[in-house]
Amino acid sequence: MKFSAAIKKLSSFTMCCSLVYLSLDSASAAIFTVNSTADTNTGVGNSGTLRFCLNQYGSGDTINFDPTVFPSSTATAITLTSQLPIVRLPVTIAGNIQTNGSPAVAISGAGAFEGFYIVAGPTVSISNINITNALAKGGAGGDCANGGGGGGGVGAGGGIYVDQTATGVTIQNVVLNSNTAHGGSGGNLNAGGSGGSGGGGLNGGAGARSAFRPGGGGGGGDPGGTAGTTAGVGGTAGPQGGGGGVAGAAGGAVGTPG
Repeated sequence: MKFSAAIKKLSSFTMCCSLVYLSLDSASAAIFTVNSTADTNTGVGNSGTLRFCLNQYGSGDTINFDPTVFPSSTATAITLTSQLPIVRLPVTIAGNIQTNGSPAVAISGAGAFEGFYIVAGPTVSISNINITNALAKGGAGGDCANGGGGGGGVGAGGGIYVDQTATGVTIQNVVLNSNTAHGGSGGNLNAGGSGGSGGGGLNGGAGARSAFRPGGGGGGGDPGGTAGTTAGVGGTAGPQGGGGGVAGAAGGAVGTPG
């Protein structure tokens, strides 16, 4: 009897510890809810616009969509007015489903902005979202007062850009429609020199203008790489890759994601 009572106490203790463990584990991941179609950075607590939720979520959290704002009867759109925040941490972005099985959440890039830009590590999941009219455009190459302008940056992605560092990305029931990617324009050439200024960024800023005759600066993910400062010396690399140098000289080294 004493042995049986001890087993019962141990079982109760184990169950209690299991419940505490599950409670702590559940509390570690938060749920954010998009409750507006506006493209502003506004919200309260764990609810607000998509931009607000992308700025607030932590690693392993979930972003869902309020079914009263994004009902199953139709596709309700969020029209972007600027580029969405870069997805840098693991997250689940779960849209709603219409009664016919198609996404009930739509994101429009308005012909000017990219959809999702993902540089996060494992466990990024996006589902039940329609991404349309998004644009990925590379930065323009910088001008040079005494040489060739920098090359334009690559436009990569469109609806969704997944960086090489982002492994384990899952896309399910995501419809991509009328999305485009354009490279940036080259910088202006000024005769009389042999160098170029900074190259344009990858979906990012323009290269820096230079009054010298340097090698080209590296392209970047957020800003462009800086221009070189002396003849024959390549500029620094931006966050996403290096540019070419003058007369065959090496440009900036490939950088890490920014």
